[in-house]
Amino acid sequence: MYDADLKGYFDSIPHDKLLACVRMRLVDRSVRKLIRMWLETPVMEPGGKGGGPDKWSRSKKGTPQGGVISPLLANLYLHWFDK
Repeated sequence: MYDADLKGYFDSIPHDKLLACVRMRLVDRSVRKLIRMWLETPVMEPGGKGGGPDKWSRSKKGTPQGGVISPLLANLYLHWFDK
């Protein structure tokens, strides 16, 4: 038996390891590509009240909060941690 802290779990899943887990379960390359593109979608943060430029970033880890597939991907990754 083990004990793990899952605080911030959705934000900390590394994309490379998650996509390796997806490759083990999915054969269809087009679906895998869609999942990869979805994970790597850039996020825009507004410049703020000072009128600064917008900031774009791409995360190398985590699943987007509120995404309908995020819990499924998180469970897929957690499955290999559990084993």
